[in-house]
Amino acid sequence: MTHQGKHAVVMGGSMSGLLAAQVLSEHFERVTLVERDPLPSEIAARKGVPQGRHLHVLLAAGFASLQRTLPGFRAAAQARGAIEVDVGSFGALYLGGVLIPTLHTGHNSLMISRPAIEGCVRDEVLRQPNVSLRSGCSVSALLGDARKVSGVRVTGAAPGQLDELSADLVVDATGRGTRLPAWLKALGLAPAREDVVRNKISYSSCTIRRKPEHLRGAHAWVMTPVPPLTHFGAAQAWEDDRYIVSFTTYLGESGPASYAEMIEHAQALAFPGLGELLRDAEPLTETVQTHAPESTRRRYERLTRFPSGLLAVGDALCSFNPAYGQGMSVAALEAEALASCLQGGAKGLAARFFPAAAKIVDAPWMLATGADFQWPAVEGRRPLGTALINAYVARVIAAAGQDTLVAERLLRVLHLLSAPSSLFSPAILRRVLLAKRRLSLARVAQLAPVAVDQG
Repeated sequence: MTHQGKHAVVMGGSMSGLLAAQVLSEHFERVTLVERDPLPSEIAARKGVPQGRHLHVLLAAGFASLQRTLPGFRAAAQARGAIEVDVGSFGALYLGGVLIPTLHTGHNSLMISRPAIEGCVRDEVLRQPNVSLRSGCSVSALLGDARKVSGVRVTGAAPGQLDELSADLVVDATGRGTRLPAWLKALGLAPAREDVVRNKISYSSCTIRRKPEHLRGAHAWVMTPVPPLTHFGAAQAWEDDRYIVSFTTYLGESGPASYAEMIEHAQALAFPGLGELLRDAEPLTETVQTHAPESTRRRYERLTRFPSGLLAVGDALCSFNPAYGQGMSVAALEAEALASCLQGGAKGLAARFFPAAAKIVDAPWMLATGADFQWPAVEGRRPLGTALINAYVARVIAAAGQDTLVAERLLRVLHLLSAPSSLFSPAILRRVLLAKRRLSLARVAQLAPVAVDQG
């Protein structure tokens, strides 16, 4: 393959950065990953990924994408104890109060801790002979001007240590804390429009010892929000005979700060499952809490001026509400889009990549923010028609509790395998409108986009 350039630098060594580096390794002579955290010698959560201590979901589309980008990933993850499950039959799934029937979809996902999945990806990427990692370092500035970025200035692990790395391409994968908007402003460029949804999320988690009889042998138990309530919970099997149990709260409400409080929260949920699990479990870790006050989408695809030699991926491009588990899968799909865009050469790369990434982000952003806007107190620009779409999705979910065809289509959408528009196909629309519902339309509309009871 003809190289697009000699050197590419990726800022950030988490999932989006690692996958970008893998793709770039096929198009550049050298790729350097610059990661602020000193990386642990063994599988463990790290400071730069606070959400790594909480439940993570690898959606079916993300799992399939990872296998295409990293053919050795699946075997590596299974060797570390990952559990592969069909996304329709992993355990109990309550979508807003509706128990979705168990079904075989033919689409799989992996249950594995975030540190383990990242470790597997990192090991696979660093097998590439032209990829190197500089950990314990951070990028303090971009080199170049408003027309072209030519490298980065790196602050080293030692105090006062500075280094300049020239690069044909710089990729920002530094996540929610990205400094790219400020750097672009310093170059005299207009900032990208930011769509911000302030949901004031917090989540609390701990791991427990997993026994065969727990959850009646199921791998997971998931309950999504039922407005106006502001909290919900989930449990997922992890490697090493563990469950991760997480509670998420909206609008700044306090989550559980101890194991005893986690039991209280579980018992207050509308459905049994977590309460029984926690009462009969051995906690393995302290309860940890993390806050994510807002979700942000940066519209770089709408800028008329953007420097060549520069891109942004992952949370630096769009940070999602972590409660819906979309981030890793979107990062994987963006890496594939980057690979496709690189086929056209380095010239005009940003003009091709950002619109391609925007198409990937559109569906999960709509799904997550639409769900967030169930609460009137969530701040952000509500797209025209949000209430009507949410009311229809409420009926889809109510129908999914009775109709496996609707349930299968809904799961495909939630796992980013099908576009949300597929829920409006004639076959699904007919089933949804004819489905028997035991809630009044007024009640369904109040609780949109999900119903609270399936009868």
